Amino acid sequence: MAARPSKLTLLSLYAILATLAISRRFVQDVSSQLKQRRRDEAEQLYEQNFLPSHAAPRHNGTANISRSPRAMATATASGSGKLRPLPTFPIKTHIVTHGKPRTATTLLFNMVTVSYFLYLLENDPKKIPQVELSYWQRPKGYKILRESKIPNVIKAHISLDNFLSDNVVVFTAAEDKKEAVEMRHQLEEEGHTVAFVQDMETVKAGGMKELVKSYVEGYGLSETDEVNLNEYFQLWQVLRQCCGQQMSAKWRNDMMPEEFKISHFKSHPTCANYDIDEIEQSFMKTKLFSIVAEYPSIEQMNRPSINDGVLNGTYCSSYNYRVRTEGLSIWGQPGGRPVQSKLDGAIKQEIKKGRENLKPEAYHLFPSSDEPRSVRLRAMFKRTEAEKKAWLKAVLAAREGGKSYEDYKIEPTKASADEVDGSDDAPHEAEEREDTAVARADDDRGKKNRSTATNGFDETHAIFLISFGKEAAESTLVERCILSLRRRGAWDGYIVVLTDAPQDRYDDLDDNVIVMHPRDEHLKAADGTPLKFTRDNTSLKSKRFKTFITEYVGMDTRLDPVELIWYLDIDILAGDAMGDLFNAIERKYEVERGARNEGLSKLFFFTPLSKEWPLQGGTFIVERASSNHCLELWRKEIDDMTKSGRGRDQDGLRNMYERIESGKESKCELVRMDNENFISFPTPRTFDKITRQSSYPGLIHISNSVFAKWIDADEQTKYIHKVLRLTEEEKQSGKYGKSVVHAKKSDM
Repeated sequence: MAARPSKLTLLSLYAILATLAISRRFVQDVSSQLKQRRRDEAEQLYEQNFLPSHAAPRHNGTANISRSPRAMATATASGSGKLRPLPTFPIKTHIVTHGKPRTATTLLFNMVTVSYFLYLLENDPKKIPQVELSYWQRPKGYKILRESKIPNVIKAHISLDNFLSDNVVVFTAAEDKKEAVEMRHQLEEEGHTVAFVQDMETVKAGGMKELVKSYVEGYGLSETDEVNLNEYFQLWQVLRQCCGQQMSAKWRNDMMPEEFKISHFKSHPTCANYDIDEIEQSFMKTKLFSIVAEYPSIEQMNRPSINDGVLNGTYCSSYNYRVRTEGLSIWGQPGGRPVQSKLDGAIKQEIKKGRENLKPEAYHLFPSSDEPRSVRLRAMFKRTEAEKKAWLKAVLAAREGGKSYEDYKIEPTKASADEVDGSDDAPHEAEEREDTAVARADDDRGKKNRSTATNGFDETHAIFLISFGKEAAESTLVERCILSLRRRGAWDGYIVVLTDAPQDRYDDLDDNVIVMHPRDEHLKAADGTPLKFTRDNTSLKSKRFKTFITEYVGMDTRLDPVELIWYLDIDILAGDAMGDLFNAIERKYEVERGARNEGLSKLFFFTPLSKEWPLQGGTFIVERASSNHCLELWRKEIDDMTKSGRGRDQDGLRNMYERIESGKESKCELVRMDNENFISFPTPRTFDKITRQSSYPGLIHISNSVFAKWIDADEQTKYIHKVLRLTEEEKQSGKYGKSVVHAKKSDM
């Protein structure tokens, strides 16, 4: 039998166990205290390094700061005689503003941009015109920023790993202080230089005044700058909520016609109380507004959103009136929010997945591209229904473990869904749509002085119209076409009008409309003899001038930068942004801005409804550097028909097309483009269906000499008014409705 332990042994064992228990409790207490101390230190460190009111100047790793003479002259504090403190924010070549959607990242971007502008104004004003504002939707690689010396201010929601570079400083956003501390610690551990973390908890508690103070101290700005920033952003904040395309969804819903209202939305708490024109005018009178307006590189900050037009004192009330009467959606389209078809919804979901779980042999369905997803979606949505279904079926068949075509329950009829990012996520719509607009506006910044949010083609493209004949001159077709291009087409670039009307006929058009008159020599044959036109081919007289487009463009030095010319018949209306149309068409059909190899010449035409002709001559694209050979061939065909006494310009195109197809002509190519959603040709049979659509194609050609005569006049006028976005006063004028010219085919 084993000996029992003695009492002494038991007492010793008990003492050891008690000591261990006490030690464990002591260690837990110490550990808890250390954790709390680390949290307190992190909080204190966040306040010291991320809230400028507590921060000491930080220059480690930053660019050397040298003040301009103007800065030295104005850097003294009011009455103190002391220099303003140096900025506490690190100053780098590039700035990235970042954060999850709905953490006031638009406010962050605007506040950083304007505050940095004021810093440059005092310290390095020559750099301001170089600043590029951009939105990164897809990774481009930090090497781009590392190698670039042009200052960028970038807005992004993608991972900051894409911006890890020694010449980049980060401003980011968090939901509360705790998240801000963790975010700051993580980013600095990853090697980022972080200037400021804007958290919603602090913003809500301190308001705009405290936020402005943070940037004033962070950038070492003056007391005058602080006053100006407060005045500017207090008013901008109201415009952002209560005016323009990116307004509060609640306020938009409050103003919507009853048939477009969303029943579960609550009313906006304050917008109804403002005189919005008074707010707009007060904003325009601020000192900072006038300073910003002097610099095209950042002028877009002077708008409610990047997608809005230039303020004029009544822009907001005019826009809000259109919301009340037309039901403008967040995309600026009448008729409320468009409904996305199940087919387009399925395509959007599959494009979001990309090549995930896709068999390698199907990678071609997702070609590598730096284009934003919104651009790729828009291009896909503009395909025919058959093409979209074929693409979707091919993707679903090649994706392992995904949905089947039947799972999407796609309806057999086609529905219009021309809108993209944000359409499946209502709370995020405003921010996502603005981000798309920022990306689109930034493509060609630096190439032109104009700051346009809707297209980047103003200097490289021109639109060319021809209006001949008495009846055409007495109609308002030219004005109607131009109005649609300016409003619905968002085109503020050059429009050339070649006309035989008196000089004063088009005096009321804007400065970017260039009116020209035909030259007598362009109505003479190659041998110099005057051409004679008969009753059967009188249309050829005006059509012949189409073949001299490049010559007329060369007659005005304002058009020297133009590389591509889009000819439009004057009975065409713009149904959507011209910039989007140009981009989609020119990418798909590889339209060239420079000279082509081996002297090849090209013209680009849409497909006519009639099978009698292969090409539709009412719209075509001219490559200024290389299309002349094709234009000369077309002119020769027109001249041959003129001499024969019969024919139309499309007959000449058909002759050319057949010669090219047969191999008899090798230096000219006539490209036939699919109409898709790029252009529509309303007919009496299709007009009723077209008027019910919630969106419009890029171009709408209501053929004045053919189909317009057979479509109900009142319905046609109502549709045209809707496309043109007319005010009640403009509608009552009767100037822009159905305008049938009972003319011969010579009148365009």
